Amino acid sequence: MSYDRVYKTRYYEQNRDRIAQYNKRWRQQRRLSHPGEAVAQNERVKVYQQTPTGQAALTAGRLNTMARKRSQKGRVDAHQILTLPDRCAECGDIDSLEIDHIVPAMRGGLNTIENIQRLCGACHQAKTNREKAVRVDVVSPPPLEQLELFAMEKAV
Repeated sequence: MSYDRVYKTRYYEQNRDRIAQYNKRWRQQRRLSHPGEAVAQNERVKVYQQTPTGQAALTAGRLNTMARKRSQKGRVDAHQILTLPDRCAECGDIDSLEIDHIVPAMRGGLNTIENIQRLCGACHQAKTNREKAVRVDVVSPPPLEQLELFAMEKAV
């Protein structure tokens, strides 16, 4: 490691708060002096969110956020969501598709692409009702085969 890199790292560690305050002030001043940049960025984001990749990114973000809140292992990304078939896994319908965890989080299911499927609204509701009929209040550990898949995925 070069001296400059060590020096810069040490300087940043010692002045982290001061640097963060400076950057925050700079961003605020930049927004005031260049209001068109923020508007243009917002428009680009809105356009992106209407694309299939943008929709998949939003879906993956929601799944990952909920998984983190439930302390559920695993992570999915937009590319993986796009690889899911565009029809219901149970009845084959192509309208009003929703994302479903095959093994629910309540039963210890992981938040991985192997545990996610698309279901139409009716099939998803029916599956949820079946799961609620046998639901317990204690969260189960993940099934062994899912943990092995998760470990292999992390190793790659």
